[in-house]
Amino acid sequence: MKTTLIASLVSVLACSHVLADTDLSPAQAKQLEEQGIIKPLAVLQAQALKTKPGEIIRSELEQDNSRYEYEFTIIDAQKAYWELEVNAQTGTVTKMELDD
Repeated sequence: MKTTLIASLVSVLACSHVLADTDLSPAQAKQLEEQGIIKPLAVLQAQALKTKPGEIIRSELEQDNSRYEYEFTIIDAQKAYWELEVNAQTGTVTKMELDD
């Protein structure tokens, strides 16, 4: 009984790792850009700033299965922090929210 429970738990943990978002390094992002899989970072930053003007203070590329998404943190003129998610393959802003 204990062996079955442990084996089940290990299987669940292994599957949850596969389903989790994976952060990609700048080198990996550049390689995906060069392969034409994602749009250039400058294009995606411009799209984010078009949606929420301000200054980008952080950017991070994540992979969720075959979807790539940049998460940008932007500080606006009123010193509010915003989190935007931009589909790295299409340039579409998929999420924008005030960061607490």
